[in-house]
Parts: sequence; structure tokens; C-alpha cells
Amino acid sequence: MAYSKSVFVGNIRAVSVSDSDVNAVRELIISSLAGELKIQIAETEKDSDYSIKGNLVKLGDAYSLTLIKTKESQEIFRSTMKSALMSDMDVVINRLLRSIDEETSVEKNSTVKDVTYDEEKNQRRRKDVLSQWVIGIGPTTTSNLNIDGKSTLWHMGYNYEVDFDWDMHLGLDWLTTHEKNENDAYFTSLNFGLNYYLSRSNFSPYIDFHLGYGASTASTGCNTNALLCTSKDKASGWLGGAGIGFRLFRTSKSNFAIILRGSYLGTETEVSQKKPGVLSLMITGFIH
Repeated sequence: MAYSKSVFVGNIRAVSVSDSDVNAVRELIISSLAGELKIQIAETEKDSDYSIKGNLVKLGDAYSLTLIKTKESQEIFRSTMKSALMSDMDVVINRLLRSIDEETSVEKNSTVKDVTYDEEKNQRRRKDVLSQWVIGIGPTTTSNLNIDGKSTLWHMGYNYEVDFDWDMHLGLDWLTTHEKNENDAYFTSLNFGLNYYLSRSNFSPYIDFHLGYGASTASTGCNTNALLCTSKDKASGWLGGAGIGFRLFRTSKSNFAIILRGSYLGTETEVSQKKPGVLSLMITGFIH
């Protein structure tokens, strides 16, 4: 395996902590560096890109671990995190090592996989996969619906996070137009899909894929009340689409996303013989 850098692991200074726990923490640091971060362990300090030393302190029933990044005996960066349980120390060490390697705060490099008992208990970050209601709205452009004015796509559905990298979702989309002479146009679909996250971080880009069944009617220039508008230029059938989005505050149980998402029918309209579709920039809320 090709390592990008090497690190020397120094001593862990302990206060009110047993020797066995100190040794366990040092071994966890070495294991995490080699396994999680893919960093080579240096035999001596002078052979390393930087060194790590630490302080482990027991405060009542909790533990506080500080890791310090040094180079040629000069401190470069330090990071501290607390844990209520020694059994959570592997999670704490993973996050602290990422923090000092990237020289960023522990909060900024958290992932949905790294959750301590305290954080799960206090619901600051989630550990288990979640089911969430989804509500979305956004301005929309249409194709082959004979709409020139403004339109809005609405979305309501249910999202189930089956994995740290994947979501499954079931949703209903429907289009509303804002011009009186386009009241006879509509587009609606019931779809099932997957979201794939490109990162496990708190702010993560993702890709949406969805399939479903849809129905639409292209406008014929109806200029009266929406209930009286009728158009024979209809289409219905299987639908497919995709999107790219950005999920914010993903490690919280309720959060939101911004997504550019398109859906297109595979069936042509009866009169104009064209396949209709919609492309929307949506703000979507995920509510637990």
C-alpha cells in the first residue's frame, strides 16, 4: 500500500486513568492512523511528517482526550473531545485524528458514522438510519407542455435512510402554473427513487435517481377558470429522472437540501406527439 505521509505516535500523558486504558488509547490511535486514515506509522520522530502526543484525563465519569500535532518539537495544532464512555474512545480518536491531520475543528469534520453515546442521547447527531417526511417546492421550467409563463413544482413524500451512503424515497410531484391562459396544463407523478451521497460529512452533495408513473397535459391556451379548462393533448405512462443536490446539516435528524431535479415521461402527448418533462430547482425539507 502506498502511504501519502508518515506519523510518529508519542506518549499519552494520563491523569486519573489506568495504565491499561492509556495503552488501549495509544493502540487505537495507531490502528486508526493505519486503517482509517491510511497513514504510515513511523518508527522514530525524525522519520515522520509530524508527530502526535496526547493527554487523557478522567473528569468524574467522563474522559477528555487531547491530541497534539507537533513538528520538530513545535506544536502545530491541537484538538480536544470528551466522551462519557471509554468504549466510545475509538469514535473520539477517529474524529480527533482527522481534526489534527486536516487542522480543522472536530465539529467541521464529523461524519454520520462517527457518533458518541452522548451525541446520540442528546440527539445532536444521529446514528441509526431514519425515516423522514419530505416537503419540497421550487421554480420550474417545462418541456413540451406549451408553457411560457412561470410554474412551480411541489413535492411531498417519505424518505428512509437505509445506509450512511444511500436513501430510499417515495414521493408525489405536481405542477402549478401562474398564467391564466395556461391553466389547462398539468404534470404529476408518483415516483420511487434512491439518493447516493458523495460524502459522509455534515454537508454533502448527492445524486438522485427515480422512476415512477406520471400523467401530463400540454396547454392549448385555455383562458378561463382552471376547472373549466380542458385539453386533449394528454400523455401518461412510465417516467424517469435524475437530479443533483446538496444536503445540509445531514447529521441532524431534521435537515434540508437544495436539488436540481428533472423528470421526463416516456410517452408522447396525443396531439403534439412530444414527450413532456419538468426541471426544477427545489428547496426540500426532511422532517423526522
